[in-house]
Amino acid sequence: MTHPFSVFKIKREERWQALVALLVFIALNALTIIRYNDTYHLLRKNYHNFFVHTFHVSGFDPLTYSVVSQWEIGYNPYRHPLLAFFMYIPNQINQGLMLLTEMNFVQWVVAIVLIFCAFYSFIFLYRILREDLTLKPRSSTDDSGRTADDYKGMTTTNLPPFDATLLTALFFSFAYIMLVTMVPDHFCLSMCILLLTLYVAGKREKTGRRLKVWQTVVFFLITAGISLNNGLKTFMTAWWINRRHFFSPKFFLPAVILPCLVIWGFARWEYAHFVWPNEHARHLAKQQRMKKVEQQTYTRLAEKAKAEGHYDSTTVQAEVNNIMAHKRAAQEQWAYQHSSERKQGKPFAKGEFMRWTDETTPRLQTTIENVFGEGVQLHRDYLLQDVLATKKPVIVHYRHWWNYAAEGLLLVLFLLGAACAWRQRFFWLVISYAALDWLLHIGLGFGINEVYIMSAHWIYLLPITIGYLLLRLQQQGSHTQPVLLSTVRILLLCLTLYLWAWNGTLLVDYML
Repeated sequence: MTHPFSVFKIKREERWQALVALLVFIALNALTIIRYNDTYHLLRKNYHNFFVHTFHVSGFDPLTYSVVSQWEIGYNPYRHPLLAFFMYIPNQINQGLMLLTEMNFVQWVVAIVLIFCAFYSFIFLYRILREDLTLKPRSSTDDSGRTADDYKGMTTTNLPPFDATLLTALFFSFAYIMLVTMVPDHFCLSMCILLLTLYVAGKREKTGRRLKVWQTVVFFLITAGISLNNGLKTFMTAWWINRRHFFSPKFFLPAVILPCLVIWGFARWEYAHFVWPNEHARHLAKQQRMKKVEQQTYTRLAEKAKAEGHYDSTTVQAEVNNIMAHKRAAQEQWAYQHSSERKQGKPFAKGEFMRWTDETTPRLQTTIENVFGEGVQLHRDYLLQDVLATKKPVIVHYRHWWNYAAEGLLLVLFLLGAACAWRQRFFWLVISYAALDWLLHIGLGFGINEVYIMSAHWIYLLPITIGYLLLRLQQQGSHTQPVLLSTVRILLLCLTLYLWAWNGTLLVDYML
């Protein structure tokens, strides 16, 4: 890539696939606009509360709608330190449209951002499959009697366009990949920058070029600015490309240490300057309300005691304290019933961050029904309900056997692909991305009660790994390989069509 922005140029080979993908993403975003436009186009004073209480698509947060309607630090600055600032230009565009039309175009403005990110996620994944996947020759004699030397010069280095298109279409048929391209959350942005990072990494590995300091810093600030934990994946990528040079002071200090200090310091400044004053004001207002209620309660009980002729300030104050204690307990109970802790298992430990871990939620059922279940194909029961805000249980089962058959087929193809990719460095980079998310969400249990929402951060591992299976089957070898290749292609095509039909039908029914 001779110019940093040349990566966004659509190649001749990609044009037809890109056009179809663009139309699909426009249609998906149209569903969201149609569902909510009747009320979301009106101007309001408190956008945050309005969107949070009216937008209901699984557990996705409509904070981007709020920020683009009325700019504020609407996100947690320690989790999304730069995201509000990335939304400043969309906010200003929307503000201009508001002044001109007296209508809120937030859905349209955000839809443009989502379509852009979804479109280039499609392009980058397609290019990863076409350009970055390679296989080393077999290291031993296969069933045709050929050795590694016999494979020299005829190793398939690229997937053909049909296979790359098929696997990319499979990826976007996954339920929570379809969803992130049409809901106002940060996941589509994260998915786009992560796939771009992988694409650049694969190209650099093939050409033997290292990742430069400025490139590492830019990738980290964008990736971590959107979602802080994903910033680690940038450093993992730089380590993978630069190898031992990653730890040289000349690279490590300006590319790793300095950006970490900057973004953490910025997050703390952001919290102190924008968030804490509002939180402090709300806390003081709550204290004043409680104090006013306490004074009113004391006055009422004192007047009643005086009227009955047995007034005693100590007795009245004790009764007031008892009433206020019951009020606080009721408020805490209400807050608990409307918080994520209600459906959260026992944490591993207590603390500012460890209290959000989960030790007791069953991992096997979660993996079957949520990680490789709901994330790939929607459950018909409790369709797109928020597990934290409704009666939807953490574990929901499918009604039909074929849902589990589709999940099993996908996992078998993934495992076969992993067996073929075992010796490929790029595969280990991609799986390290997924392993980080698995450690956080499955191992420690952060967000495990709605783990499928985070699918966009890692589930591209599946089509990329299956791509290695197709590459292996395209190598010359046994006379049965053409049959196996055709069989796998047919299975992938059937699986892709099924997922688009299943998820698409349920999604349209829900949105319309």
